[in-house]
Amino acid sequence: MILQLHNIFRHLYIRIAFSLLLASVLLLSSCENPTSPHEAVLSVPWTEQQSIVCFGTSLTAGFMLNWNIIVPAGSKIFQQQPDFSERRTNTQQVFTDSTSYPALLGQVLRIKVFNEGIVGATCERALTIVADSVFKKNPALVLLEFGANDLLQNIDAPLTEQRLNTLIDTLHSFGSKVVLISFLYPEMIDSIPASHFLYSRKDDARAYLDMLTRVGSTRADYFVEMAMMGIYWRTELMSDAIHPNRIGYRLMEQNIESSLSATFRANKMYK
Repeated sequence: MILQLHNIFRHLYIRIAFSLLLASVLLLSSCENPTSPHEAVLSVPWTEQQSIVCFGTSLTAGFMLNWNIIVPAGSKIFQQQPDFSERRTNTQQVFTDSTSYPALLGQVLRIKVFNEGIVGATCERALTIVADSVFKKNPALVLLEFGANDLLQNIDAPLTEQRLNTLIDTLHSFGSKVVLISFLYPEMIDSIPASHFLYSRKDDARAYLDMLTRVGSTRADYFVEMAMMGIYWRTELMSDAIHPNRIGYRLMEQNIESSLSATFRANKMYK
């Protein structure tokens, strides 16, 4: 009986702590206004048979590690680059759509929202699966998030740019509008912790941000640069060195929705 009461109070404490942390983070986020300085207003005609497809990497899939609800002080989660081959056998890994930004976005929109996030996917991989992953969902709008794994795998930014341009052109040829979502933003690069494995690769990260900005402004219909603002380098919002936890993904969804809210309203996508 005593053990049962202990477990009940332990779970209750965790739920209360998580709720308080979520409330404080969301309040801080609203004060910081971590969104793009302007809003997109895209014309996206759609029918009930169409959808929004969120096509991207593990950041779109909603990958996280289950242990990191509240990170202990002095956490060393930033020091080692993730090894996806090991993660696939790690029983603590979470591949759940319920915490992802597409799932959260789907809760407020009338149009169907599909999560086509692929862990470890590069732009090259995206080009080989776009027909099955995206076109079969008949998207009126594609929220595209790629490039993070290309950077992690040391693929040159110009080659990634070429592949990303081809991917966007392919999506346009289907008739879909494309929003490019960046996993980088300037302040994030400038403030990479010295303990993070990307600290020595700031120049590479800047080259990727420049590339994403160029592609977003010349090929995509709109560019969301601040999707991860307010999340990175805050250990209470991260599950490992590159993935948010549940609270972090909620902030990611808020940043993206805020940037695209004018488009969602204009096209009557909100419930």
